[in-house]
Amino acid sequence: MSIKNHTEQYPFLRRFSKSILIPEEDLVEAFKIEKKFHKLIFVEKNKKRRIELYNELYSKVHPIYQRGSLKKQDPSKLKSRKALLFKKELKNKSILEVGCGQGVFIMNCSKFKNIKELCGIDVSLPSEDIIKQYPKIKFINADITEFKVHKKYEVVYSNHVLEHMATVDLHTHLASLNEALIEGGTLIINMPNRLFGPSDVTRIIDYTYTGKTEAIGSHFNESTYNELTSLLKEYGFENFKTVFPHTILRHIFPFFRMPASILCKMEKSKFFMKMLHSIKYKGRCIAKLELSIICNKKH
Repeated sequence: MSIKNHTEQYPFLRRFSKSILIPEEDLVEAFKIEKKFHKLIFVEKNKKRRIELYNELYSKVHPIYQRGSLKKQDPSKLKSRKALLFKKELKNKSILEVGCGQGVFIMNCSKFKNIKELCGIDVSLPSEDIIKQYPKIKFINADITEFKVHKKYEVVYSNHVLEHMATVDLHTHLASLNEALIEGGTLIINMPNRLFGPSDVTRIIDYTYTGKTEAIGSHFNESTYNELTSLLKEYGFENFKTVFPHTILRHIFPFFRMPASILCKMEKSKFFMKMLHSIKYKGRCIAKLELSIICNKKH
């Protein structure tokens, strides 16, 4: 495809490519694959086949992103910041990370004093050599759309997992999260806020972070504070709190907590949302609010 056609079809391709240091042609290739599977997964009614499609999707696109990266990213820095951000909830607790991937977050948690027990579950886990370096962490290789663990944990942590599931799979996933927690236990969820999306590779089409364009890549369920708290209430959760809403300032005030209901009211205010969307730098909204929920399983 010519450069002109790229510009017409993907108006933000060059800017997004420069921001994440992945070549334009690799982003276009990944976008086409993700868009195709996005449609296939949404209409697939058979759960076993959907899981196969999820796995096929990521087996195809992950190598593209890894191949195309122009610099080696260090995920441990971001994961370390997240571990410190939620240290207030994590310290002295048993922790299950759902969708742990390469286990970087839970490995950072292992550095805290008096952590009782650590477990990570995912379909893709660290190599055996890395796992051996962390004997205190238990890793479980399993599908996370529906899972069971042999004990209950005081904290369940989910970081950018829910948005990668089709709506039809949220029922079994959220029920599994609830079942994995002790009564009164803490659930922590981070995910993109749809009102400041899209947050997947669809950014090559719309990189304004103003929620005007729906994600059509590997994100199936970018949500809002209102939608997520309402959904979690249905699955037996209460006492909704959040961290400082801005993605940068939250790490300056890591122990700050506020009722999630305040963010819910902000989302419903057309005036407030218009104001946030208007705060831009080079056409990109810089006041975007990542969705972070801290709540408890009902007794």
